[in-house]
Amino acid sequence: TDPKVGITTCVQYALEHFGIHEPDNDKLEPFIGPPLQDSFEQFYHMDAETAKQAVAKYRERFQTVGLYENEIYDGMADLLKTLKEGGCRLAHNPSSSTAFRFTPCFKPTVFFKKILEHFDVAQYFDVVVGSELDGSRTKKEEVVQEALRQLDPKGQASSGQMVMIGDRCFDVQGAK
Repeated sequence: TDPKVGITTCVQYALEHFGIHEPDNDKLEPFIGPPLQDSFEQFYHMDAETAKQAVAKYRERFQTVGLYENEIYDGMADLLKTLKEGGCRLAHNPSSSTAFRFTPCFKPTVFFKKILEHFDVAQYFDVVVGSELDGSRTKKEEVVQEALRQLDPKGQASSGQMVMIGDRCFDVQGAK
């Protein structure tokens, strides 16, 4: 899906809480991809505690409204269905996607599952892995490792049998 509206509007909501007004959603696109806490620290020079509070404000809006403010790309549901019917096992994790781009900020699994259900594509995924609300599993590598562990618990698949699709530098890092 294209997550820009949901992510950037939730970032605006969080920033407003701190008296920061950013009317241009385009300027908030860098929040799509990296962990939220890191983005608030880097782009708005927040200390760790303030950034943590900003993430909480972001999620306050995201959990009820923002997660649905995206649009599925044309043909994606059909592609997922075709892949699944063709015998592919699909895993999805935010910020690196197997046919989708939701990311951001490594969405917590609980939100991510709601998005997949909202777009009626959850049934195509064998594994859905994101970060956790308690702050664990926030690094791209950790999310990818957990998805691989769940897809192949015995570790028998070779790297030649797997494909990772993404559109951010974080996806490349995760794939490596």
